Amino acid sequence: NLEGYSGSTNLAYVIYTSGTTGKPKGVMVEHRSVIRLVDPCSFFPLDNRNTLLSTGSISFDATIIEYFGTLINGAKLILAIQDNLLKLNNLKNLIDDNKVDSLWMTSTWFNQVVEDGLGIFKNIKQLIIGGDIVSPKPILKVLNKFLDIKIVNGYGPTENTTFSTTFDIINRRYNTIPIGKAIDNTKVYVLDVHKVPVPVGVI
Repeated sequence: NLEGYSGSTNLAYVIYTSGTTGKPKGVMVEHRSVIRLVDPCSFFPLDNRNTLLSTGSISFDATIIEYFGTLINGAKLILAIQDNLLKLNNLKNLIDDNKVDSLWMTSTWFNQVVEDGLGIFKNIKQLIIGGDIVSPKPILKVLNKFLDIKIVNGYGPTENTTFSTTFDIINRRYNTIPIGKAIDNTKVYVLDVHKVPVPVGVI
């Protein structure tokens, strides 16, 4: 048996992102950053009653909450090939056959699925949307049809391990969907152009 030696500051993985720069760079993520995201994962509760369908590419940081969120919290993770995710009938069958109740989707993919197959969300209990600006109109279509679904706007850069802030979207009119507040074990600062913290209410 190998002796365990990893600590919270040891490297968990390296993932490549261009962020807003357009230039790919490797982001080194430590074990403590992964734990900060998924334990306790109060913004997207996962336990042995949940089944999550993995929808992200392994090279995309959203898989961190899918893989580690389910493994650490005892939920079931369903893996699928890309064709089964992108073809609506296959996606619906995956969700129904595996009793999937939890999903992560990019906002553009979510918008397309709402447009083409709203019924896919019939048995989904919780959904995180992110990766880009979340549009209010398709969100309200889902919330009007399925009253009990929990929809979360997940916001954050790869450098901060997937999500920095989250916002629980409720069924009301929005001009824009807020990015919300910091997740557990996280602090968020609003800075001015000089990178100085600003008072409450200041843009």
